[in-house]
Amino acid sequence: MTRLTPTPTVLQSGVPRLLALGGILAAFALRLHKLGADSLWYDETVSVFLAQQSIPDLVAHTARDIHPPGYYLLLHFWGVLVQPALGTGFEFLYAWPSLVWGLLLLPLVFALGRRYFSRRVALMALWLTALSPLHIWYSQEVRMYTLGAVLGLLCLWAASDPWRPHPRAPQRRSLLVYSLAATVGLYTLYYFAFLLIALNSLIVWQHLADRKAQATTRHPLAPWLLANGAVFVLWLPWLPTFWRQMTDPPVPPWRGTLDIAVLVQESLSALIVGQSAPLGRLWLWAGIMALLLVAGAVAARNAHISHAFRSTRPNPVWMLILFIFLPLFCIAVISLGLTPLYHIRYFFIYAAAGTLLIGFAVETIAKDSRWLRAMILIGLFAANGWSLHEFWTNPLYAADDHRSAVANLAAGWRPGDAVLVNAGWAYTALAVYWPTTPSPTGSQPAE
Repeated sequence: MTRLTPTPTVLQSGVPRLLALGGILAAFALRLHKLGADSLWYDETVSVFLAQQSIPDLVAHTARDIHPPGYYLLLHFWGVLVQPALGTGFEFLYAWPSLVWGLLLLPLVFALGRRYFSRRVALMALWLTALSPLHIWYSQEVRMYTLGAVLGLLCLWAASDPWRPHPRAPQRRSLLVYSLAATVGLYTLYYFAFLLIALNSLIVWQHLADRKAQATTRHPLAPWLLANGAVFVLWLPWLPTFWRQMTDPPVPPWRGTLDIAVLVQESLSALIVGQSAPLGRLWLWAGIMALLLVAGAVAARNAHISHAFRSTRPNPVWMLILFIFLPLFCIAVISLGLTPLYHIRYFFIYAAAGTLLIGFAVETIAKDSRWLRAMILIGLFAANGWSLHEFWTNPLYAADDHRSAVANLAAGWRPGDAVLVNAGWAYTALAVYWPTTPSPTGSQPAE
């Protein structure tokens, strides 16, 4: 009997798959760590409060809120399926949808990395995503941000199809994926509109560049106009509500005058160490991220870009930079000129692609030096680990303990007592955490 020996080609093809699987498993373990251990904070109690309403009440409430109903409807059906209850993994169960969407970001990042750059860059981006404090933060939060990020990367994947140098028109599948993901994204977050502005600006840029260069193979614009028309038609039922909220926004009291320096530091540092920056020095990590971006931008015309994208316009590096930062620029302009819209949490739906830029920058800096690449990655992973330690242990990042506060109120409540809520952001915590079983006196307070 002849003994079969694996060839180098088989080994080389199997190692990346094992590395990718290891990254996904590591991401799952990190996102499970302390999942649901803390109380829900205010925004999360809003999510659960709305998910517990009937569908008509849920939609009516969101028509007066700062976010559309899409995510809350998904969370409503999830709650119907798993029936979370106080004392039986309540926070843990409600956080699972965010965790699942957060995990789906990894294969999307990997696929985009392979399409734009190389398998090695894709693997680095996958592992950077797996260990990213920013990704882990929102994968454990009962909010819509990981869902918005997944839909954004799906739109990017679909819209990048015409940028590949082939003579065919954009495939119907890509147009369908784009239309559906864009529509669900708009029903999930109003801030998704800025992402679509960035993507369609890139598509128009490509079209104009082809015309200027008199390219023999032009990427047609009409199919993407039709795809956006389909998004508009599907979005039309909610458009009057969106217009009312845009012209007379229900701006929360915490939003104030935008500080551009804070925006730049927060966004850049978040890409590399999340929102729990070690040493509390945003400028330090923002500077490191800026250097990585500059290195990637300078080398954008050189190697490490996939053969399919090497001669295209826009270059995938600049394409990612615009995808991430053009929406942020739009938010900054509106915040300075019209009404405050900026908060770092909304940046995540664009920033989820940031690990691709970091992976490309590492590959560019290291070139063919394995040792230099390993040293840079170890430094980045160490910074991520330090930031995660801060996130999980520093009281500064702990959620307000609404669970214990409401439990203490409920334990001391007696018939005839009243709970006065004099702040609009407190009632959802009371509604979500008030025990559903009767008090020791056998009574419940009236709502």
